[in-house]
Amino acid sequence: MGKIAEITVPTGGQATIDFTAIPATYKHLVFTLSARTNGAYIDTDLALTVNGDTSASYDDQYLSTTGASGGGSAATGATSARAGLTAGANAVAGVFAETSIEILNYASTTFRKTWQVETFDHGNDAGNGFKIIESGQWRNTAAITRLTLTPPSGSFVVGTVATLYGVDPLTAPGAGFLLAHNTNAASGVIQVGADTTETIITGLDVTLAGAATAAPIPLNWNVWISQSHSGVVKGCALRLRRTNAAGALLASLALGDPGGDSVAGHQQQWRDTLFDDSPTDGHYVMTIQNTQAVGSTFYSDTHQLWLFAASAS
Repeated sequence: MGKIAEITVPTGGQATIDFTAIPATYKHLVFTLSARTNGAYIDTDLALTVNGDTSASYDDQYLSTTGASGGGSAATGATSARAGLTAGANAVAGVFAETSIEILNYASTTFRKTWQVETFDHGNDAGNGFKIIESGQWRNTAAITRLTLTPPSGSFVVGTVATLYGVDPLTAPGAGFLLAHNTNAASGVIQVGADTTETIITGLDVTLAGAATAAPIPLNWNVWISQSHSGVVKGCALRLRRTNAAGALLASLALGDPGGDSVAGHQQQWRDTLFDDSPTDGHYVMTIQNTQAVGSTFYSDTHQLWLFAASAS
């Protein structure tokens, strides 16, 4: 899950929580909100609209419990959907209502958009708190690119925090999160004989589809190396670098049999993940270098390098 955006209401308040230009780079969305307003109530419903649509195209189902009692209601053809509660100015000082919203397949254009909402609010110490469970529907199959929450009166107060997360990054190169990758599963020579020059492994020269200025960038790789020459001292180094074969070194692994010959040959797999905390141009390469004056030919039938532009946290 990666954080797409976060809104922290500043001093002076804010009339709406509005996430715009939501990228279509995840399968699902999770929206969390810790909210209080200056409206004259203990707690009240929040209104959710999608893509700025305020037509009569929303339906929702509402269930609530307070103490040992509960109730529910529904709305159809509304101009917005209920989406949890917010504490108001009449609530006990320091109380914020906590809400989470899950929206599945938000970028799909096949089905109408639906969501699930959970809220807890305890605005009055003299009474019971509220636990709210809601579901809603937008009568539209368009991809969601904007989500707006609005209280019925007043504004969100300073300290209100809303965070939008994406779940399950899409895997199309250039989409924005899994931005680039290369996989080569065909057997082939990647370094020959006595060549001791550090060279880029065929295909493992990958650039993000855009400037890489945000840190960290997760890098994932999987390289399988085989050295099969009997009677030849074997040894090589694999290195992950920025930009080119002379670029900044991020990770390395020595492998082979530099102390002597292995009649059976040698093979090894290197699979790992690294977070680049100081990305520059978004260009990464995986290299190989023969570390013996006389060495065997190196082969690989699997080598992969993935570059992500969103933290895995």
